[in-house]
Amino acid sequence: MQLCPHCHTGKIEWRKVVYVQWKGPRTVIVDRIPAKVCDNCGEKTYDLHALENLQKLLWAVTAPPARHAPTPPAGKG
Repeated sequence: MQLCPHCHTGKIEWRKVVYVQWKGPRTVIVDRIPAKVCDNCGEKTYDLHALENLQKLLWAVTAPPARHAPTPPAGKG
């Protein structure tokens, strides 16, 4: 059993929780992210591997398209 580093009285256990993140004007809500949660104060520490994978997915979906240099107009001739 691990004691909570935040309140120093609660017990830490793994649970699946809801993760909320704001990206600009948009809100991202993901259900069932693994996290260590205190049974006393509710402090959450999200699983680092799960968050890294989530960030990769979010950036892949929300990244702006690559900009290409404009093609010069064809010469008159």
